[in-house]
Amino acid sequence: MRINRSAELHVLGYEIERQRQFDNTGTLQSTRYEVRCPRGTVLGRLQSLRMAKRFVVTHELGDFPTRGKRGMQGILAA
Repeated sequence: MRINRSAELHVLGYEIERQRQFDNTGTLQSTRYEVRCPRGTVLGRLQSLRMAKRFVVTHELGDFPTRGKRGMQGILAA
């Protein structure tokens, strides 16, 4: 298996990196997005670019949205 990594964009200082995983024949198996803080630590792995951008914004706003009824999963799924 081979993984292709590329920087997709920067949001509020956080890097969103696209990772595409290929099998031995070169067929695309999956795509996911990693959110990295300015220091390089991976904060999350998400299924879409939209979810990754929402993750950055909610992370910057703090944890107050997670105290509501929907929680983090509800916010990211919207």
